[in-house]
Amino acid sequence: MIAKNQVSQSCLVDRVENELWITNVFISTACEASVHIKVDVRSFKIKYAWWYVYRTPDCVLVRSGEIPVLIETDVQEYSTNVVLQDLDPDLREILVELISESIRCTRQSEVFISKERGYESYKEFKEYRNKILLDSCVCFSNLNHAGMLCTNHMGEQNATRIKDLFQRHKNYHIFANTDGKLFSTACFADTFHEIHLAVSFSQCGQIENISGTFLRSPSKMCCGSEKILNNLVGKNLSKMTKKEIAEFVGGSSGCTHILEMCYDLGLSLKEIELTSELNELSIAL
Repeated sequence: MIAKNQVSQSCLVDRVENELWITNVFISTACEASVHIKVDVRSFKIKYAWWYVYRTPDCVLVRSGEIPVLIETDVQEYSTNVVLQDLDPDLREILVELISESIRCTRQSEVFISKERGYESYKEFKEYRNKILLDSCVCFSNLNHAGMLCTNHMGEQNATRIKDLFQRHKNYHIFANTDGKLFSTACFADTFHEIHLAVSFSQCGQIENISGTFLRSPSKMCCGSEKILNNLVGKNLSKMTKKEIAEFVGGSSGCTHILEMCYDLGLSLKEIELTSELNELSIAL
């Protein structure tokens, strides 16, 4: 096998006094970018948001900018529509995903600042979390049977975890076999989850085989969502939007993190396609 593309993304939510400092770094074979956000601990509103792009497949110029539309936005009220029109069109795809991932990680860290957020007990915070996440995935669609495994971990550390509140690392590797078919591994690890995917693609980019394993999860129900991956056999991730992928692996019977992984794989496949097209154009010129 020949290595064709690799992607590494790392997001850290750190606490610095009364602020959360979020740093999200993306590095791939063709791209390098980062997003930096600061959030007030008590109000959960964004106080600072900035992006940097160092490399793209078709541009090596260093570019950066503030994201003023995000200032004073409540983390829990964020949607991608907030920033879509505020970013350069040619950088929009990578930056929107970096910003959205930063927001998702910040939301995950809220359990560790629940007292500052106004919740008197972990039980009260859990009731609030279950309400806003109801039916968002298989775990939060089966709260009476979810068998939460990390309740103590999340609750007890609420008072003791004061730095590095939440971390998430995602890694994707794509290889080409001698017959031109692609094979990929995808790894997702954060403070509460650890997931591994293995995917085989046809020469046309369609999924031939896909499997997944939950090495660590906050609920026993999460593990059952591995079965939904078979819904993607025959699909081409690079041709699908996140909403389209969600129809097969998301929703109340799916897993939001598996959805993210599949979408990221699609972006990696598109990166390979774009890089190949640019290389062919360069040779022709």
